[in-house]
Amino acid sequence: MTPIKILIVDNELSSAQDLQTRLLKLGYEVIGTATTSAEAVKKSVKLKPNLILMNTRLKTGTLIHSSHNIPIIYISSQAGQDTMRQARSTGPFGYIIKPFDDAQLFVSIEVAQIRFKLESQLRESQQWLNGVLMSIGDGVIAVDNSGNIRFINSRAEEITGWDKTDAIGKPLFE
Repeated sequence: MTPIKILIVDNELSSAQDLQTRLLKLGYEVIGTATTSAEAVKKSVKLKPNLILMNTRLKTGTLIHSSHNIPIIYISSQAGQDTMRQARSTGPFGYIIKPFDDAQLFVSIEVAQIRFKLESQLRESQQWLNGVLMSIGDGVIAVDNSGNIRFINSRAEEITGWDKTDAIGKPLFE
């Protein structure tokens, strides 16, 4: 099996080196390290890692994940509410609090990879289903459990006179 390629992003060189040693011991491939946010973005584009381990003090996690679809696990010595709130808002695939052992590191990486694979499969299925529903010649309107419109295809727009952007999120009976 191909080892998971990991980019380490940490502004503390000694922490990055320790992490690299641990990852290599666990059988992962460390394809690079970055010490600044700008360097992290450049290396994530150039090296195309499967996963990034990032110190929470560097503020590029959202940009990298949303732009390049790379899962990120944050590493921090802080677990306060403000730190966690900030990390949670970026949609991390994991959060490891220092000090941690190799077992915690291993489990976090493996769970992040499983979650990333499942989310990718779900996204592909949603795109496929959306394509199918858009191409059907009949009008299709889908609602959620509360009766709010979640989807409307172009034929349904023609039949009802509704615009998709106005209809989505509104109650069907409205």
